[in-house]
Amino acid sequence: MINTDVLIIGGGISGLHTAYQLEKNGISFVLIEARDRLGGRILSANYDSKSRDDNSECNPTYNANKPAYDLGPSWFWPGQKNMEILVQELDLADSVFPQQGNGESLYENQQGDIQRGFHGISMQGIYRMKGGIRQFTSELEKRIANNNIKKSAQANTIEYQNNQIITSFTEKNGSENLTSQISSNKVVIALPPRLAMSTIEFKPLLSETRIKELNNYATWMAGHAKFLAIYDKPFWIEQGFSGDAISQLGPIREIHDASSYPNDSDENGYALFGFIGVPASHRKNNEKEIINAAADQLVRFFGKDAAKPRDIVLQDWAQEKYTATEIDQSMNGGHATSSIYNFTESVFKDQLIWSGTETADHRNGSNGLLEGAIEASKRTLNLLL
Repeated sequence: MINTDVLIIGGGISGLHTAYQLEKNGISFVLIEARDRLGGRILSANYDSKSRDDNSECNPTYNANKPAYDLGPSWFWPGQKNMEILVQELDLADSVFPQQGNGESLYENQQGDIQRGFHGISMQGIYRMKGGIRQFTSELEKRIANNNIKKSAQANTIEYQNNQIITSFTEKNGSENLTSQISSNKVVIALPPRLAMSTIEFKPLLSETRIKELNNYATWMAGHAKFLAIYDKPFWIEQGFSGDAISQLGPIREIHDASSYPNDSDENGYALFGFIGVPASHRKNNEKEIINAAADQLVRFFGKDAAKPRDIVLQDWAQEKYTATEIDQSMNGGHATSSIYNFTESVFKDQLIWSGTETADHRNGSNGLLEGAIEASKRTLNLLL
């Protein structure tokens, strides 16, 4: 039995930020993460180091000093105070750069007709990171003692016993799965509520009303897939295009420049990415067809230079069991329009705390975003400290 003051379930940016602050305050904690990596939906990859396992999970090696591409979130916005503070705190200001947007945007209708000079779709000026968004989680991880983090550790049950919470989890140890327990004063669930409800058994049970409420908070971008094509040169810029495009024909619905622009590198990391508009149920087992159709679409937009990518990646988040549940398979069109207001569970004597970006206030428009993840962490820290 492991004993600690706080257990954090989930190693995305919200859980890592909470762990980092607890460590600074000298409060004992353990963070468990079901994946064999930290970051959650944050995933940045070097183009020459990607690999896929049987579950289509992308497990690349990562070096922030090489061209790196975001397969999860790519942006944060000017004026997002939590992210601006985190940039300074982690000494990452030199890595921030604005999204490329110089040149004409494109629009394709359902008949395949392409219009140049289409306005209102550029992401120009929104912040990106040299070395990818993963720099945030990598820098947070560096500031946390290794013995406080357990990867490949899946929470199974959370049970309230005599003013303590006992969490059972399964941890991979080579080819074996070992079941262990953690006793803690508080538990922070830094997971999407839907994911927690589908993978963790709560003792005592939550009420039916509460279960329904938590399942109503859609997991941001869980039903989506991202297509990435990496090139030797930015031919779209040379042609006078920004790399921004919208298509009603598909399979890519929205395209943007995804170039890495690393520091001190001869490889400039030029790339385009797009959100696939094909529903998750139709994407499953059809990855090759979608990749080929998406590659053909880039040729329609940008000509023959687009036909020779250096590398191609399709990251389908809907197929990842540690991101999406069955009810996350639809591609939700926007942010949740309601917020969770009870951040603790009374049947756990308020010692069980909900965190993570889905729990951020929807009125600020940050729920689902990196900004919302840090907002949730700071709220959680106020409850803990």
